[in-house]
Amino acid sequence: MQMMIFDDQGKRIGILQNYTSIQWKRKYAEPGQFEIHVRPTKENLANIKEGVTRFVNQATQEIGFVSFFHDEESEDEAQGDIEIRGYMDNLDQRINIRTWHFGTNVESDVMDCIQFNQRDLDIYFAPDPQGLQVTGLDMESTWETLRDTVQLVCEQTGLGYRMLADKLAGKSPEALNQFGMYNGKKRNVKFSDKLSNITFQSVVRDLSDYKNFAYVCAQGEGEERTVVEVDLSNGGERYELYVDSRNTSKKYTDESGNEQTYTDEEYQNVLHNEGLEALAEHSAVIQFSVTIDPNDPLFRFRIDYDLGDIVIVESVKYNIQNTLYRISGINEIEEDGVETIEIELTLYAEEASAKKGVTV
Repeated sequence: MQMMIFDDQGKRIGILQNYTSIQWKRKYAEPGQFEIHVRPTKENLANIKEGVTRFVNQATQEIGFVSFFHDEESEDEAQGDIEIRGYMDNLDQRINIRTWHFGTNVESDVMDCIQFNQRDLDIYFAPDPQGLQVTGLDMESTWETLRDTVQLVCEQTGLGYRMLADKLAGKSPEALNQFGMYNGKKRNVKFSDKLSNITFQSVVRDLSDYKNFAYVCAQGEGEERTVVEVDLSNGGERYELYVDSRNTSKKYTDESGNEQTYTDEEYQNVLHNEGLEALAEHSAVIQFSVTIDPNDPLFRFRIDYDLGDIVIVESVKYNIQNTLYRISGINEIEEDGVETIEIELTLYAEEASAKKGVTV
């Protein structure tokens, strides 16, 4: 993998040299992460700084924001290395300071929310957004980080997001960190242990922190207390959660600074969205991961499939038969010059039943 180094002003520093391993963990509807180990050369010590350095993956144009740097002296400096970690967005640096509504024009709503709360955060928006729209989405968010806000919207719609380096990166400082949303597509691609294009499989199922039914309890006492129920159980086994929303008032301040009062219906919607946000923090962990040969001639990585796409999966070992899965995560690994790809899959049927009218 080739990584370009930029600073926080969008200035190009150079190409990452003398690295020993890279894990580039891309995600579809949440922030990706990365971990890189490099030799403690004079250049690396000077060029890589937490809170300043941005890596640009030349293959994907994704941006990694360095937030962690660890180096310690070793008796054998030739064998020592620096550990670098970070995220593939910087949206956690700002909070949404007003109640923001997300509806049919979801892409423009998200971009408007980020721009309103940008406060000099170095994000650039594509001049030609895709115009992504959904049907049936009616949610609000307030006092969350922009990262959590965008992630919640993506969970509700089946959309993904990413931050890419604009083609002018290195020439125009404002053009480095370009935010955009996108929609993965259904692909005529099949991963199967029968086809021998799966080299390793892993399944995780964890309900230890799972909740699918929320009682959102707002202002009032006893029987007069406003309580909204949020049911995501689909008629199955219920795992209940209490959400204390006594601090959520029916009065709010609009963008002009004027005090307003929610109607009863609007207030119910606000509480319902708080329930959705709380349940999102207690989701079931059900992951199916496979390792794929990036040089597989049958289905070509980044040409026939990529992050966010929907593919067919068959596994004799785990009794999975021609089932649609979303590629929700891709970990691209390079160690000692050998590249492998680990793909995380999420069941598309569960996503499709919950999302709000997105067409793929």
